[in-house]
Amino acid sequence: MNFYENNKAEGIVCSKGIGIGNVVFVEKNDINFDAVRPENAQDEIARYKEALSRFIKRTSEFADELENSLGKEDAEILRSHISLAEDPELDGLIVKMILSGKCAEAAVSGVCNIFSKMFAGIEDEVIKQKSLDIIDVKRQLLNTLLGTEESTGFEKGSVIASKDIEPSLVAVLSPDNISAIITENGNENSHSAILARALRIPFVSGIENIEERLVSGTEVIVDGFSGIVYISPDPELKNAYEERKQKAKDKELEYEAFRGKQTFTGDGKKISLMCNASGLPDLRNAIENDCEGIGLFRTEFLFMRSDHAPTEEEQFDLYQKAAQLLDGKPLTIRTLDIGGDKNIPYLKMKEESNPFLGLRAIRYCLKKNPELFRSQIRAILRASAFGNIRIMLPMISDVPEAVEANRIISKVKDSLREEGIEFDEGINVGCMIETPSAAVISDILAKHFDFFSIGTNDLTGYVMCSDRGNSETAYLYSVCQPAVLRLVEKASKSAREAGIPISVCGEAAADDRLLPLFIDYGITGLSISPGEVLEKRMLISRLNSENAADIAANIHKLETAEEIISYLNEF
Repeated sequence: MNFYENNKAEGIVCSKGIGIGNVVFVEKNDINFDAVRPENAQDEIARYKEALSRFIKRTSEFADELENSLGKEDAEILRSHISLAEDPELDGLIVKMILSGKCAEAAVSGVCNIFSKMFAGIEDEVIKQKSLDIIDVKRQLLNTLLGTEESTGFEKGSVIASKDIEPSLVAVLSPDNISAIITENGNENSHSAILARALRIPFVSGIENIEERLVSGTEVIVDGFSGIVYISPDPELKNAYEERKQKAKDKELEYEAFRGKQTFTGDGKKISLMCNASGLPDLRNAIENDCEGIGLFRTEFLFMRSDHAPTEEEQFDLYQKAAQLLDGKPLTIRTLDIGGDKNIPYLKMKEESNPFLGLRAIRYCLKKNPELFRSQIRAILRASAFGNIRIMLPMISDVPEAVEANRIISKVKDSLREEGIEFDEGINVGCMIETPSAAVISDILAKHFDFFSIGTNDLTGYVMCSDRGNSETAYLYSVCQPAVLRLVEKASKSAREAGIPISVCGEAAADDRLLPLFIDYGITGLSISPGEVLEKRMLISRLNSENAADIAANIHKLETAEEIISYLNEF
């Protein structure tokens, strides 16, 4: 996806908008220290605790300022850094390393690197971005220990450039001075991207070899709509983008007209625009961006950030808070989805030659750890007394799995009734359609579930036998493959005939070109990134069922993904 052509570089849009200015590379101190064994471990622990206390105080002050300027949801991103630093496991390991003879700097660096590496190894982009949060906390703690500071002052018209940019830096940037941000690493789900969107600073990541390609002082245009960065633009291009920049501001006002409204097509067909979330900060961002609910609340992160399985109470606390924050809007909680690229060491999962086709998600829960599954279901059901919660089961492949999972849920309900514990008696239970078998027998599965959610990422990979991370087979990985679209259509038809809602999550849900197909298929909801909600609502309002049916009919005549993509690009 990334390439260079003359004076142009293409990356990933993290925050929309247009920025024009001069490149300024973020100057980060080389944090060097002598890893000298401390003479007194208790004194060294006290030095670490003092640095931790100062970090927490400073970050709390920044968070309060951010809350006053942007809102509580965005401030929670910085407060989540405090939670990371105070995490009992992380803090305990740092103290343990100091007691073993490490200096505070070496202990902080070593433990944070372990946690960062763990998160970085996860394919899920939302969880993977936590790796950068840990590095951010590490850098701040080390600077505090060493008494060093990093510059955050930039002149008006600056375009910040860096390999990575930490949330703590983005939080203190002034939109009056910063025209845009460009980085080599990062994605739209990172906390840095969320803050950039809140500050309305255009942000493009994925610019390869950024330090070799750019030098400080070079004028650039950052197109936060296409993801293109123009280097040393000529006057004609610059003038054209100045005009586009003004039009973009006008468009933002147009989007805002759809805030606080429900989503309908031009002919009155309702489509719910929900968001994906992995924790409370993500959920708050979704609420701030006017989501109509959470279509996918990932629970793996709660399990992965600890050295033990979270207790029922720990899970209940998170799910209850999430449900209350949504204030009646649906919260779709996906049960533990591990295996594949998501391994949790303390669960001691057996190593498999092909983990993506192995004992993952619901298979693991039913076959290897039903007690863990029951504990999670109990927590979810108890939390359902405090909001509109739905249970979603991942990786369902056949009817026996559906029957067994529902049997366990029913048993847990019986147990809660006997204990006199309240829960939503009418709670909906659904499943993800992400295996080809589930799509093929979706008419049968519809008898066992209250809703479907199509996971287009896994479904595409399994249908096309293609790993999206493998450049050799990436040409096959496209939701626009006729085989994939036909299964999406089949699952949608099964849901429609059974009278149950069906949504789409995954990258396909964000693709505007596919909206006519989803409307024609009968998709009732999309689970997307928060920043897309208002624009998507406007686009859907301009479509109608008749036009969508015409487009779908023409798509059905095409035989290849390339033909379908070419056709859709015309719209």
